[in-house]
Amino acid sequence: MAASAPKFTKPPAIRQSPDDSTRLYLECQVQGTPKPDVTWFQNEAKLSTTSTKHKQTIKVATGNNYDVTLEITELGPNDAGTYKIVVKNKAGEITANVNLNFSNEDDAAAAPAASSEEGKSNAHIPLNLDNQEQGSSGRPTFTQAPQVRMFEESVLLECRCTAEPIPSFTWTLDGKPITMGARYKQGILSEGNTHTIFLEIAQLTAKDSGAYKVTAKNVKGDGVANIQLNIEGIDFKLPEGIAPSFLNKPSIKQDAKTATVQIDIIADPSPSLHWTKDGKELLNVDKVVTRIERKGGNQYTISLDIKNLASSDSGVYKCTLSNECGDNANLKQLDKLAPAFEKLKATKDNKQELIKIECRCKAKQEPKSTTSTDSGNDEEEKKPKPTQAAGNKMIAPVFADKPKEVTANDGDKVQVECKVTGIPAPEITWFLIKKEIKPSASYSIHICCSYEIVLKKTPDGRDWTEVAEVPGREHSYIVPNLKEGDDVSFRIRAVNAIGPSESSRPTDGITVQDQPVFFMSKPPFLDLGSIKDITVKAGKDFELHIPYKATPKATAQWFVDDKELSPDDRVNVKTLDNVVTLLNRKAERGDTGIYKLVLKNSEGTNQVQFRVNVLSPPTKPEGPLDATNVTAEGCTLNWKPPKDDGGNDIKHYVVERREAGTEKWTKVGPPVLGTTCDVRGLEDGKNYEFRVAAENDNGLSEALVVDTPVKAKWPFRPPDAPGTPECIGHTSESITLQWARPQNDGGNPVRGYLIEKKEKGTDRWIPVNREPTAGTEYTVPALVDGKEYEFRVAAVNRAGPGEYAKTEGPIQARPPDVAPHAVGFSAFSPKEIIVRAGEDLKITVPFVGSPAPQVTFAKNGDEIKPDGNNQVTVKDGIAELIVPKVKAGDTGLYSCTLKNHLGQETVQMKVIVVDKPDTPEGPLNISDVKPDSCLLTWKPPKTDGGSPITNYIIEKFDTKKGEWQKVSSFCRSPFYEVTGLNEGSEYKFRVSAENLYGQSVPLECEKPIIAKNPFDAPQGPANVEVGKQTENSVTLKWDKPKNDGGSKVTAYQVEIRKPDSDIWEIANDYPIKGNDFTVDNLSTGKPYEFRVKAKNAAGWGEYTKLDRP
Repeated sequence: MAASAPKFTKPPAIRQSPDDSTRLYLECQVQGTPKPDVTWFQNEAKLSTTSTKHKQTIKVATGNNYDVTLEITELGPNDAGTYKIVVKNKAGEITANVNLNFSNEDDAAAAPAASSEEGKSNAHIPLNLDNQEQGSSGRPTFTQAPQVRMFEESVLLECRCTAEPIPSFTWTLDGKPITMGARYKQGILSEGNTHTIFLEIAQLTAKDSGAYKVTAKNVKGDGVANIQLNIEGIDFKLPEGIAPSFLNKPSIKQDAKTATVQIDIIADPSPSLHWTKDGKELLNVDKVVTRIERKGGNQYTISLDIKNLASSDSGVYKCTLSNECGDNANLKQLDKLAPAFEKLKATKDNKQELIKIECRCKAKQEPKSTTSTDSGNDEEEKKPKPTQAAGNKMIAPVFADKPKEVTANDGDKVQVECKVTGIPAPEITWFLIKKEIKPSASYSIHICCSYEIVLKKTPDGRDWTEVAEVPGREHSYIVPNLKEGDDVSFRIRAVNAIGPSESSRPTDGITVQDQPVFFMSKPPFLDLGSIKDITVKAGKDFELHIPYKATPKATAQWFVDDKELSPDDRVNVKTLDNVVTLLNRKAERGDTGIYKLVLKNSEGTNQVQFRVNVLSPPTKPEGPLDATNVTAEGCTLNWKPPKDDGGNDIKHYVVERREAGTEKWTKVGPPVLGTTCDVRGLEDGKNYEFRVAAENDNGLSEALVVDTPVKAKWPFRPPDAPGTPECIGHTSESITLQWARPQNDGGNPVRGYLIEKKEKGTDRWIPVNREPTAGTEYTVPALVDGKEYEFRVAAVNRAGPGEYAKTEGPIQARPPDVAPHAVGFSAFSPKEIIVRAGEDLKITVPFVGSPAPQVTFAKNGDEIKPDGNNQVTVKDGIAELIVPKVKAGDTGLYSCTLKNHLGQETVQMKVIVVDKPDTPEGPLNISDVKPDSCLLTWKPPKTDGGSPITNYIIEKFDTKKGEWQKVSSFCRSPFYEVTGLNEGSEYKFRVSAENLYGQSVPLECEKPIIAKNPFDAPQGPANVEVGKQTENSVTLKWDKPKNDGGSKVTAYQVEIRKPDSDIWEIANDYPIKGNDFTVDNLSTGKPYEFRVKAKNAAGWGEYTKLDRP
């Protein structure tokens, strides 16, 4: 891959954290091949970018473009200055400066100023913010430093404000409105009542420098933020040319040992290349080679050659192209690799009439082998059998051997096998109780193919015939059932899921014969072609097969580092007639060493040696694990490297911590490259345990643990408590406190003060300021008018806050002191209050005054003191008197007096209690009684209830009917004539007075009356007798009644009852005025009865009957 010097694709810029004003980021994007190293300097002093103060991150953006960020925490005045970034690789070096300044303007918060220097260019950002105490009103308030983000051809200005409702906004440049269009675009992003307002300026030039101002406005007001932008000497225009572009899809050419990926591209100027496999950069130059060849003009062919092809080379390959005009990327999956043979080897055993054939094969999947034999020559090979993936023939999958039942103990490792045939190679899925099994830490699934061994018969034969199928994990086979004297040769082909490979080159002709009884002695001869150093991971097996020739058979001795190797349960050695084997199961790190094999027979000795390196995690780091520079926030840990690196270089160390007495270990940060680690984030006063483990490519070592827990604490103590805080000013929304500095700063300078508040009557202390305030005076904002608060103040140094000093008592948030004044009352006449009897009297007096005045209510000059009946309350600027269920006696002149140390004021209220009238005054007199009427008279009530009598209600009670009936509701005067009475009926009467508020209790007459005249009917006439009598008439005469009933007798009536009759008949046809009357037309001799009655104004009186008939 061609190297390219670093360059900035995005110049350095400054960004302040939107959520933490004490955190700042310096950001840029660089390009270079290979990946460049980045170093930061502040005022020419090199920065440590792995500390908690400065943290650097480098991430791949695209291809060979990298995003570089330097994070600065706990931002303070000492962080101002010139920051220099140095970017370097083997092709070159580039630098840039970032000037960070802090400006304090009137009514402005401290804000960062940034510069980007590729030459001498600056972007200065002073900030003006609104008074943040106004934010609670809902009007737009800018709460954070504006951010300026610079890109290749544009700049983005961002401001954040709070407002409710969402504001509208406008931008100006040097006082002139900015018209939105192709170059200027604005927008707003709202989250609740927090709004981010931004302006994007495209096609940036030096003319865009100036004073930018954003105004946010809603119905509750407006807010303003200012940004000064100075752009000089930066050429943001991209160079002319063509950004890289792919002209076709990647193609792959592959043989047994090499694969080549090729792509055609277009680009101007020629691009740099960056290849990755499965997301990781390809760095092994012995394994891969990248090439770029010009085809003509601005078109190129790029190639990636992968040598010594192995199954591990499969994966996703990504090519990223970059030049000055842009970059581009493309992906290619390099998947299954066809099997590839090594040279075929054959050995013979004349005693057993066996021939052993060995062959090694490389393939991504374990290949399937088939063995066949042929009696003809080897110049021509028949077409593949159906088992080969040749032509389009397809065979459905068939289980040749189904899985067999396996019995195992708990914890045993179990292998379940089956044999499946089919063309093309079938996909295989395993299930456990209908649930699919997928590869995991518990399950490993392998599709094992096999070899085919092919046997060629005597020269008379023509066909190759299959001898046996051998599992892919085997690399040798003993051919049985051969006949002495046969001439045979063999060849092998491999088969995997894709199909069979080409057959190997056949062996030379072999004649099967018995081992001669007499042979020529030969010393051991070792085949050194198969000898090579072995590297294996701990826990894995390794096996050696070393061919040899010796007559007679040799004996073998194994040595490791010149010490004789003794076989055991893990290590097994065998010496056969023509091969020596060594099998090491689950290799251990201690198996590493120089292995030597010594072969001896009677004719001589031969030996060979090779190195075995068993890779494992390192041993634990060497102790002790020391903690130095201990503070309340962190410490420095030191240790020594492990004695044994496990066969690979130590990549880094993993450092962990836990609080003493707990079980969970936590990493202190990213892995550490050296043997020193700065630990941050500890909590003051807590005990911690630490451990460190070394890691190489094979894993983590055992951890080295600190001998004793380390207590996080400062070498000095927090300050003493400051002086008692006192109130030196107050408003309805704030209280200003003042206190004295502590007498002892604890051995470290006081950095500031923390203030907390709590409402009176509560136990919860609430922090007022997030960061310590520098002075000894502070105004606590956002208080509630009228509420009382307690405050406490603590001094803070590097060790933390000291003890709190508390105010002597609650302090009320109230307007500045002013004399009391009642609102809504006249100074010239009392306010009239009318209340109905039985209801509550409520006198409300709104007032202003600070401090809250003392309140006194009085009636007719006498103070009203709160008791179980009367209530006096003073709250939220309102004084109130409540007298429950008033009566007429509560009427009077009331007053309210407001008084504080600045003065007093008294206001008056005239209270009138209104009610229904009293009962009319008696007695209720009844006169002028007549049969159908009478006259009622009474006196008005003594009190009218505070409201004039509107009318009287008259009711009567007929004793026969038994109920009261209304006679009239419209009587205006204290007398009334009742009419419509029934003569002779007995009546009672009652009268009620009524006003606007109701009807009084009625006044009832003392006794009933009877509706009648004032006199009675007369008694019967006196001395009724017969004065004269004839045959057919009788003359009756009488005297006046002895009692005329009080009224003169005006007439008489005579009645007769005839014999044999019960009916009295009137004898006179007209009223009789005198005292006698003659009854005619009587029958002679018959007896008649007579009676007489008198009449006066009251009517007919009683009868007087003649004594005899």
